[in-house]
Amino acid sequence: MPSANNTSNSSNIKSNNNITYVQQSVGSRLLVILDPSTENLAPGLTGGDVIRFDISLNGYTRASANSISDSEVFGVVEKRNSSGSLNVVTYGCIDLPSNKILDITGFNYGGNDIYFLSADNPGYIQNLPPSQIGQVIKPVYQVAPSTNSTGTVVNYVGYVIQEWTWLLIIIILR
Repeated sequence: MPSANNTSNSSNIKSNNNITYVQQSVGSRLLVILDPSTENLAPGLTGGDVIRFDISLNGYTRASANSISDSEVFGVVEKRNSSGSLNVVTYGCIDLPSNKILDITGFNYGGNDIYFLSADNPGYIQNLPPSQIGQVIKPVYQVAPSTNSTGTVVNYVGYVIQEWTWLLIIIILR
């Protein structure tokens, strides 16, 4: 889902991409297979990468919470196939490799069950939301272990951290 409606990037599937799989069962999900022979893919994309479609590159690259346009998540790469294609979960159950999950130390807001797009490490998710003004708080993954998955790609709408937000909190706490 887009984080904002004032950006030229889009999280929509390209109109020429007709390889979309909808799986329904316990652990339902939307899965898109991106083929490098028909799609521009950033070098080195692998399982666990959170990706976005970049209009200027006309292809897929790692998403980052450092700006509105860079946080437009398309999905999460579940794995790279032997053919070089990518299995991308756009919504629903995923078997997420743990090497793309960052454990940020600090106040624990929710028990490490919701993970957010990282602003400092493109393509990664982290247990705490970004905290700098101008960064985007974008929930992407929820832990929900089952037989075939570690959790769920949720891809909620993100929110830009504004200076007035912190001022409002300070006023309320007084």
